[in-house]
Amino acid sequence: MKKPLLTPTKIALFLLAILAILNLAFFIKAALPALRQQNPPAQPALLTTAKTPLPTPDAYPDSKSQVADDAGFPVFNLPTANAPELDQKGIIVMALQDGNYSHLFVFHPQYLPLTRLTNDAWDDITPAVSPDGSRLAFSSRRGGSWDIYILNLADKSLTQVTQTPEYDAAPTWSPDGQWLAYESYVDDNLEILVKSLADLSQPALRLTNQSGPDYSPAWSPQGREIAFISARNGKEEVWLASLDQSDNRFTNASNDGDSRASNPSWSPDGKYLFFQSNRDGD
Repeated sequence: MKKPLLTPTKIALFLLAILAILNLAFFIKAALPALRQQNPPAQPALLTTAKTPLPTPDAYPDSKSQVADDAGFPVFNLPTANAPELDQKGIIVMALQDGNYSHLFVFHPQYLPLTRLTNDAWDDITPAVSPDGSRLAFSSRRGGSWDIYILNLADKSLTQVTQTPEYDAAPTWSPDGQWLAYESYVDDNLEILVKSLADLSQPALRLTNQSGPDYSPAWSPQGREIAFISARNGKEEVWLASLDQSDNRFTNASNDGDSRASNPSWSPDGKYLFFQSNRDGD
C-alpha cells in the first residue's frame, strides 16, 4: 500500500505557511501609509527657497561669479557687456509670486538657472532691463506705496525714481537709457507718464490724459513712439503715441473694438509690434 503524498503534518505546515504570508501582506498594507507619512516622497519645488540651494555656476559656463545676498540666496551677476549679448542669450527677467510676496527672478534654460534677485517682505513687480543690460527698472512696494526703482546689476545699488502715494509700475526704457515711461494713477485714472533719469528732481511728464485707462507702455527701439494699452474707446486696444507730434499724437494700432488687447511688445528692429488679444475667443 502506497503512502499518501500529503500527510496531515505536511498539510498543517502548508496551511501555516499560507497564513504567515497573508499576515505579512496585511501588515505591510496597514503599515505603508504610516511609513509614507514618516518618509514622504520628494516633491518638485516650483520656486527655489532658502532651504534649497541653487545650482552652482559651474553648471552654467557663461554665468558670472556667484555672490550671496543678505538673506543667503545665491545671486548671479548678469552679463552686462552690451544689449546685443543679452538679446542673443535671451535672458528672461520676471516677477513670480513666492509665498506672500512677488519677487524678481532671472532665468535662461542654457546659461542661467532660475535665480532670485529680490527676497524681502514686500512686493517687487514689472521688471524691465535697460538697453545696455546694466540696470533693472521695476516697481516695488518697499516704501509702503508702489514706486519705481532702478537696480544696478553690477554693484546691486538701488535708486528710487518715483516717490508718490499713487501706484507707479510697468516701466519701459527709452533706447538711450535716459528716460522711463510708466503707468501711474493720476486723477483716479491710469495714465502714461515719462520721467527723465538725468535729473530725478524734475517732475514726470504726462503723456496721456484720457477718460479711459492708459497703461502697459512699451518704448519703440527707434525711440520716437510708445505703444500702450488704452480703453478710451470702451475696449482695451493698442495705441501708439508719437513723441514727434503734439497734435494728432495718438493712433489706434490694433483698431479692433470687438476684442481686448494686452501686453504690447516691439520686435528688436522696431518693425513689428506684438500684443495679446482675445479676438478668437481665447
